Amino acid sequence: MAMELFHEMADHGHRPDAVMYFTMISGLTQAGRLLDACTTAASMKKAGFKLDAKAYNILIGGFCRKKKLHEAYELLEEMKGVGLQPDVYTYNTLLSGLCKAGDFSAVDELLGHMIDDGCQPSVVTFGTLVHGYCKAGKTDEALRIFRSMDEARIQPNTVIYNTLIDFLCKSREVDVAIKLFDEMREKNVPANVTTYNALLKGLQDKKMAEKAFELMDRMREERCTPNYVTVDVLMEWLPEIGETERLKCFMQQRDQKDNHVRGLGAYYRRMTEGQSEETGSAPEGVSVLRRNSDDVGWEYGVLVDVNNKDKVKCILCDKQMCGGVYRLKQHIAQEGKNAKKCQGIKTTKEKLLEAQEKCKKALDGAKRKREVKTVRELELREEVHVSRVGGSEEVTCVGSSEPHKLGPMDKWTKAIDPTATKSESLTQQRLNKELWKERLHEVHKYIARWAFNHAISFNACDNDEFKQMCEAIGQFGPGIEPPTMFDLRGRLLEEEYARTKSLLQECEAEKMKNGCSIMTDAWSDKKRRSIMNVCTNCADGTSFISSKEMSDVSHTSEVIFELVDKAIEDIGPDDVVQVVTDNASNNMGAKKLLHVKRPHIFWTSCATHTINLMLQGIGNMPRFKKVIDQAKAFTLFVYGHTRTLECMRYFTEGKEIVRPGVTRFASNYLTLDSIQEKKDQLRKMVVHSRWDSLKDVKSKKGKNATATILNPTFWKDVKLTLAVFAPLFKVLRLVDGDVKPSMGFVYGEILKAKRHVKEALGNVENRFKDVVAVIDKKMAGRLDSPLHLTAYLLNPHYSYADPSIFDVPKITEGFINCVETFYYHDDEMQEQAANIELQKFQNREGPFSKKLARTFENFDYNPASWWRLYGTETPALQKMATKILSLTASSSGCERNWSGFDGVHTKKRNRLTTDRLNKLVYIQFNNRLINKRAKIKSKKITDVLLSSGTTEAQGFLQENGDDCALVSFRDDEDEEEVMEGTGIPWSVLGDAQCLRISDQRICKDKRWLVGTPQQSGSRFGNSFVRSLTYCACEVWKDVDGVLTCDPNIYSHAKTVPDLTFEEVTELAYFGAQVLHPQLMIPAREGDITVRVENSYNCKALGTLITRQRDINKVVLTSIVLKSNVTMLDIVSTRMLGQYVFLARHRAIISLIGNVEQSTFILEKISIYINQSQQRKHAAPTPPLLFIALATGHACRHACDVDELLAGP
Repeated sequence: MAMELFHEMADHGHRPDAVMYFTMISGLTQAGRLLDACTTAASMKKAGFKLDAKAYNILIGGFCRKKKLHEAYELLEEMKGVGLQPDVYTYNTLLSGLCKAGDFSAVDELLGHMIDDGCQPSVVTFGTLVHGYCKAGKTDEALRIFRSMDEARIQPNTVIYNTLIDFLCKSREVDVAIKLFDEMREKNVPANVTTYNALLKGLQDKKMAEKAFELMDRMREERCTPNYVTVDVLMEWLPEIGETERLKCFMQQRDQKDNHVRGLGAYYRRMTEGQSEETGSAPEGVSVLRRNSDDVGWEYGVLVDVNNKDKVKCILCDKQMCGGVYRLKQHIAQEGKNAKKCQGIKTTKEKLLEAQEKCKKALDGAKRKREVKTVRELELREEVHVSRVGGSEEVTCVGSSEPHKLGPMDKWTKAIDPTATKSESLTQQRLNKELWKERLHEVHKYIARWAFNHAISFNACDNDEFKQMCEAIGQFGPGIEPPTMFDLRGRLLEEEYARTKSLLQECEAEKMKNGCSIMTDAWSDKKRRSIMNVCTNCADGTSFISSKEMSDVSHTSEVIFELVDKAIEDIGPDDVVQVVTDNASNNMGAKKLLHVKRPHIFWTSCATHTINLMLQGIGNMPRFKKVIDQAKAFTLFVYGHTRTLECMRYFTEGKEIVRPGVTRFASNYLTLDSIQEKKDQLRKMVVHSRWDSLKDVKSKKGKNATATILNPTFWKDVKLTLAVFAPLFKVLRLVDGDVKPSMGFVYGEILKAKRHVKEALGNVENRFKDVVAVIDKKMAGRLDSPLHLTAYLLNPHYSYADPSIFDVPKITEGFINCVETFYYHDDEMQEQAANIELQKFQNREGPFSKKLARTFENFDYNPASWWRLYGTETPALQKMATKILSLTASSSGCERNWSGFDGVHTKKRNRLTTDRLNKLVYIQFNNRLINKRAKIKSKKITDVLLSSGTTEAQGFLQENGDDCALVSFRDDEDEEEVMEGTGIPWSVLGDAQCLRISDQRICKDKRWLVGTPQQSGSRFGNSFVRSLTYCACEVWKDVDGVLTCDPNIYSHAKTVPDLTFEEVTELAYFGAQVLHPQLMIPAREGDITVRVENSYNCKALGTLITRQRDINKVVLTSIVLKSNVTMLDIVSTRMLGQYVFLARHRAIISLIGNVEQSTFILEKISIYINQSQQRKHAAPTPPLLFIALATGHACRHACDVDELLAGP
């Protein structure tokens, strides 16, 4: 740009002056454009201006930097030829160039010419020569030059001394360096922190600790401020030789005197104290300049400045460079044009070769990732095919006074810009980014506008479907007509449904070949709508079958059984091997029903659910719960205040300490692990002045948070907790990952996890006994079923590694039971598998003995494929093994894809037919599962336990946040704390939809449920009767039962001995306070007898509520008085289950006025309207007296209450 302006001035007649020429020459030389600089110098001469010594010096310096010494000498001669005398700067520049080129004979010659010309060397001259000789490894020559400074009566400065001391220490001539250092003091040359750092490094290499201590004392005396390099050297060295206390003292003293290291000194003081108490030994040195990263480059480099992440230093050769860790790896691997090769002067040749290999491998891996990403992008584009109409791609360009055609070549050109300079118009274009940058930005704005206005999530564009959509639109070109809503809900929905089914064809073939598992799970959305999902899993992964809304149906064993049985029938009974659910009582009831009808199908408990129960039980132990609660208290404080949160992110470099998991227990483990990883940063934070200055830190919670981080016991307990939890989380990742069938591994890995837990607790029985007891208790009856034991036995990874497995009675008994179930009613196959072929497998006969069969030793092998290949001589056992070892052990593939239903089961889509709704869920669910599995296989999902949402980590973010968790784990076999004298667990009472319990007495046994709810008894009864299976329910009130009328109105009210569900529902809706009408729904569905009794009069008979009663005994039951209302009955025999029935009578309702309440009972709608809200033209009506009859219908009467009560 400057050259263009310079020439433009000349073109416009503005003559540059000497200053402008000089500025141009200087700028071009600094930019490395030496040819242009010389051309400008020639133009300057032609313009009548002379070059001065300063201009020549600039040009000579430019050629020397480029190592073009011949041209630099020519300029020197030209300079002398025009009568200009070279000065000391000229000679210093040439001497520097010669030293860099390594031409030291020319250096001596030029130095002689310099003296002959009467130009005396300066201190810079000697410094240049000393540095040049030292860098070339000629320290003796450098010392000779240094000593000649005395003859020239020139005082060496600090820079020269530092150069010599640094190179002498690197050459391990530390004694000579120390003498020079002492000489500095004698000559009153001040030493700086660079001097001390060089000496400390040299002393470290020579292990001269005492001398280093003297230097540290001298630094303190001379008030020399240490920098990060100083601390790095001392932290790496002193703890190794047991001098932690000396390091602490040094940092504390500096802390008191210098604000620059105040926080750093306090941090290391706390860190040293904590680690010493934890380990009982000196801590390992931790460099504050090392990045907390897994990148292999940081093994061989550190930051030069903690505030500059781009500048790094190689610890193998002390070379500093810009470009970050990537350039560092290129430097060590000796690759790349812009990186100098590492010489490894501070390490051995073997370590240098090892570092080169590691860095080269890392660079190749990054390159492969980029190539894979590029290939994937191309594949996505190639998958899009949009037919073109006609052969021309030309379209009219809009926005011009004379339209012209845009053809295929125009995309490689840019619009004509009359304001562009000549250089801009000739600049080479980047084809797809720069040329259409503006047009692309316009397109992006339209996409963003649509996304913002319709609340499309930002991550919706980060998927293959969105990229393909954009590519398809681009291939079509202008004028595309978007699909209508009728297209989306009609033809396009059908086509996408068919495409999704085609994607699952491989899964269908795998099901027929090796069998599959049925998985069910219930889900409730934010509005408490209940939806039951049914999925299937085979070796190729999980796929969705169907979903059913079950908000109005109790999840009884019969309902679940019917749902599962229908799925089995649809897939094919011969292709289903097992059903996987959690261990809820209704699921176990369905298991018994399925066993009666289909005895050849297994029903197992979900391994993910069971392992989470283990983690829950262990996490509730006081010693582990205390650690988790302390961590929660700290994160709650940090995330509860904006200033503390900002401070934490500053010290962790923007990383969060809370790591959300897919369950609460996963969040506990992942967050504790995250806190442990950031241990040093958090300790540094809480002792830094930035943290201390926050007002919130002075509070009680703030002081507790600080004390927690500085407490060595806390970190010790965190480490122990992680060590105990880690083995189980390893198993959880296996069963929850959906990467490979886990049935063959889950039992063996849990046994291995138990051993690792014992080791983590020092193999001391008193320490691990209760933890192992929890694992054994949760495992019993769940993960030690005949199917799990058989899979363990038939997996050679375990049985061949430990042949004693074949002799364990529990395992052999489970195997026999499994064979009897698998080959139900086939005695011949049972005999073949159990008594003949198992022995061949155990003895490794036939193909089992082949050398190639040893692939089972690798944990990542596929056991089902192994059996298909080597089990040919044991066909009965082979069929059984391939099917069982192809199974999943978990139903998590069905559980955590619920979020897709929130976008389907909404009010906006309440007009979708059931068929369309199911197809839409089928498409979303299956594509979600396919994409998740692909990401796991491609390792884009690094940890299957990590969650993108924070729902399950709310316990670390807000008070009582654990209550927000969507995934809850209950264990019906747990002996929970119960209400005194009743036997009902408090957790069940709490789950009864916010039931308020004060002085009630509630008890239960296996067949009876008894309760005394308060005003919210409707929720109590509904929740209990719906969730538990009983033959009767007793509700205790303060009256003798359901009365004939309100005793506050008529004191002679009598107890009604018998009522039906419908009669009680009518009475409750019209004001009776004894029972809520919704209590009758589950009671009626389960045919559960309800008895209302008086807790203050146990002798009263109460009221018995059943499905039907003898109407011949009593016709009139009760009377309910409602004042100032009009009741309207709408009766139809065709309204049952018809949601639009009331809408058809909208005209009638609009004439009546505002509806106060309506009831839906059998085939009648009863509506009563408050008279005060009726329309003005509506005629007034007398008070309504509602009489409930045995038929459940109603009649209206305006007579006196006493007259009616005098009747039957």
